[in-house]
Amino acid sequence: MGITSKKADLNPSFTITQKNSVPEKHDDRAVSNDRKVWGTYLHGLFENDDFRTQFLCLHSRKELKSFSYRSYLNNQFDKLAKLIEENVDVQRIINIAKCFN
Repeated sequence: MGITSKKADLNPSFTITQKNSVPEKHDDRAVSNDRKVWGTYLHGLFENDDFRTQFLCLHSRKELKSFSYRSYLNNQFDKLAKLIEENVDVQRIINIAKCFN
């Protein structure tokens, strides 16, 4: 893994207060001075519907409607499953897999 460095004049985007339930305090990445560019290593941050809506509303010029990321994701998985069922011989794959069991 590499090491990320930031310019001294950038502000932290978030402050980490614990890691794996262990108290720890450090700044996570940066925000540009005009607050238009944000960077972080926090994975899954925008999967949280409340956080995403609040964050985007805070930084948007227009009103945004909230939506359920989990519902959206499940819908996309359903579409993918249907596409696979229609185009892949799933039973043949299952039969091949049984040979290795």
